[in-house]
Amino acid sequence: MLAQAFRIAPKEVLAVLVEFPNDPGLATGSGPDTLERFNSARSQQAVEALNLLNKALAMLTEINVTALDRQVRLDLSRELARGKIRMDAIRSGVLAEVDVRKDWEGGSTRTLVDLEQKVSQEPRRQSQQNIARARDLVEDLPLFREANLAGHVAPAYIDLVRSAIRSPKLKAQLAEQVEGEAFLLEAALNLTVENFRNAVRTWSIKHSPAAEERAEEELARQEKLHMFEKDGTWILNGTFTKMNGQKIYTALQGAMGRKGKGDQRPFPERRAATLVELCERAVQTGEVQPHARLVPHISALVNLETLLVADARAEMSQDLENQREFHGQGDHDPVLGKLRAIIPAGIAAKHFESLDPAHLDDGTPVTPAQLQLMMCDSQISRIIFNGRSQVFDIGRKDQICTPAQARAIIARDRTCRFPGCDQTYATSQIHHVQYWEHGGQTDFNNLVLLCWHHHKKIHDEHIVIKHYERGWQFVTKYGRVIADPNVRPSHYSGS
Repeated sequence: MLAQAFRIAPKEVLAVLVEFPNDPGLATGSGPDTLERFNSARSQQAVEALNLLNKALAMLTEINVTALDRQVRLDLSRELARGKIRMDAIRSGVLAEVDVRKDWEGGSTRTLVDLEQKVSQEPRRQSQQNIARARDLVEDLPLFREANLAGHVAPAYIDLVRSAIRSPKLKAQLAEQVEGEAFLLEAALNLTVENFRNAVRTWSIKHSPAAEERAEEELARQEKLHMFEKDGTWILNGTFTKMNGQKIYTALQGAMGRKGKGDQRPFPERRAATLVELCERAVQTGEVQPHARLVPHISALVNLETLLVADARAEMSQDLENQREFHGQGDHDPVLGKLRAIIPAGIAAKHFESLDPAHLDDGTPVTPAQLQLMMCDSQISRIIFNGRSQVFDIGRKDQICTPAQARAIIARDRTCRFPGCDQTYATSQIHHVQYWEHGGQTDFNNLVLLCWHHHKKIHDEHIVIKHYERGWQFVTKYGRVIADPNVRPSHYSGS
């Protein structure tokens, strides 16, 4: 079908390039003249094949693919992919010969890598990879080279085998009849490249376990994690072994859980938030260096004046009272029963205006919402300085939510109480009313279990929570009740 569509058969062109046909008139000759004429004929065939290939490529670039039949388009995509593999294989053979004969010497480039980088327009490392692959195919992998020329095996498969046979013992294993190169090629022809990676790894460990252990140790020594600040954010970049990377991936996947209803965050954002929460949990629970004189932790340093003035401003503006009126002051709901407590969204950012913000240990300022989120699951210590920044008094450390209270809340709520969310306590925190003027004291009715995502959402969007005897009600700052998508609108909260 493609031959009819393009009036040319690119596969035939590639066949000419793969193996030039012998000239019968030269087959019986001998001597220098015959060899020279033979080489000249071969060179002429290569030039003709390249001219034919360029014509075919020119025709292909002019085709309007939107006007093609569906099957022709699919055939075109498949054959071009296979053609690319064959072209790479042909070029790899040429590159290997250029390497052996040092054809680049005397030219404008100093080394073969320089020439390859210039010709391929690829980075230097990739150019070095191309040359190494060409050598290995000729010297060690004849079966893979043949399959590569036929378009059946892409370079990605070959590179996996090349990486494995750096060990002399595994290179020798290629010659074995039972589980040698033919065995690996059969696997490559029937597996995706991801699954073939595991097959090669299995083959390597089976036939040279000591070498593979040494290779794994070398990879472990190359593990690294870079962290640096840039424009007010932190950038992480790291490399881990397959096993350690899998541990990290599994931990993040398990802690992240299933995507809750209404959670519109893309996967990378959810994973980043999970990593932060895991680190925060390790710090807050004392799992990091629990026996150290000072357990590693994150501190938010804030002036008492900031808290008290912001709180007073909120009271003076009747924000809390307005919230109660705006969201319905009724002490009884026909479905949920008696109102037990109202957990306000916190103090609005406007009330912190002109006040010194809280700072982390390294001097990084935090927003009012960030401060209130941190205070939901923390310990408060009082440290009073005199006018010369000398410590005047150190108060006792108060825990906002005791372990006993936390266990009771988990037993009562079981899952995140945000409407429609079913995340368990493993990915949740405890949210509560923040009575700063009373030292952070809490009451059982003022505590509620929220997953990490919805806990942050509560603070960011100033959502008020009303606790009734038979359930919860979540209300936006505009007075709209957030309905549970799993129940009828009238039953907007579950117990």
